Amino acid sequence: MLGIDRTFSERRTFAEGTLVLNGESNPAGFWSRRFDDVVPAPQPFPVRAGEHVLVEAVVRPDCDAEPQTLPVFVLTSRTGLGVATTDSYRVSDPAAYRAALAEWCAMPPTIGLSGATFWPDGKFKVILSVFNPTSAPVTARSKAMTSNGTVWEAAATVVPPRSRGELTIRGTGDGCSAGSPWATGNVTVGGIAQQFTASESC
Repeated sequence: MLGIDRTFSERRTFAEGTLVLNGESNPAGFWSRRFDDVVPAPQPFPVRAGEHVLVEAVVRPDCDAEPQTLPVFVLTSRTGLGVATTDSYRVSDPAAYRAALAEWCAMPPTIGLSGATFWPDGKFKVILSVFNPTSAPVTARSKAMTSNGTVWEAAATVVPPRSRGELTIRGTGDGCSAGSPWATGNVTVGGIAQQFTASESC
């Protein structure tokens, strides 16, 4: 997530905000204290003169892009006099941004417990959240297994580059309390076994 905070000297009504990076545009959201409890935020977004505004957008960098461009926020609005205005805001510290980008691009795919649902008939499903920051799709897979009478079905999902996905594992029995695929090396991401810490349970 990347953001800017600005205080505008004149009244504005913002029609749109985007974050442009490597030729792609992602929508940006607006926030001000005046609309802190308003969900969703007003659209278009009104700003009073002197009002502090936060604009945020999800960054989806292409780690293989050469050269690496810097993200730019583009905000379109109308002033209180009705004049159409486009404002562009660039990264204030390019070195810090590039350092953070390099650290992010070096991360491997990760997986963690997201939630679980159990039914009275003994069936259950467990959802694992998969984060893939790399530039290639990865497959998250859980092998079929049986542990202490609990049956875990096989499951697999492909997570696109620079995206999040979910691996849903279904089964019958006591669920995580009877042992789980991720505690026994039966969950893999990109062919690499993933084992969670003991504190991560259903």
